[in-house]
Amino acid sequence: MRRIIAVISALCVMALLAACGAQSNTLPAAGESPSASPSAAADFTGTDFSGHWAVSQAFDSEGTEVSAAKLAELGFTLELLPDGTYFVYAAEGEVLGSGSYKVEKDSMILEAKGVQTIYTVIDANTLRGATEDGCVTVLTRQPEPEPTPDEQPEDMFEGEDMTGETQEAEEDIDIPEEDGTPASPSSEA
Repeated sequence: MRRIIAVISALCVMALLAACGAQSNTLPAAGESPSASPSAAADFTGTDFSGHWAVSQAFDSEGTEVSAAKLAELGFTLELLPDGTYFVYAAEGEVLGSGSYKVEKDSMILEAKGVQTIYTVIDANTLRGATEDGCVTVLTRQPEPEPTPDEQPEDMFEGEDMTGETQEAEEDIDIPEEDGTPASPSSEA
């Protein structure tokens, strides 16, 4: 299992590097690349980042935005759970890997098998990661699908509405027949 995760992690890194195109050994100047860090670091330590995240932008080592076709090749989804666990999914939905994450001020640190990936938290819906050569990947939080009315949550009981409040059951009222006797299912047979 460890080999599979290591191979998949390596494939993700290679896909990112392929999206970056030709690599250089020099870092771009701070004003030339989108990989420059913000000067004032906000503290996102208590923020809930749980949910699904997808690559929205990528930049090569020279600060040029990656084409839509190359961006589509990166098509992975990051799922962050409230308990500090994360999963990486391929575009087809298969699990590529998992690990743990934590947030320290303006950094989100993902760790799996002793390897850390660090993203800068731009805001509660945007993460930005940069490689040593200056390539940048931007992840944005994806909207969670709204439950449809016919989907009843597992913890919801019969007679409750979506707010969890009990609905009043309709009362069975016996209406007397013309002869004065109440109508009942057994007498209508």
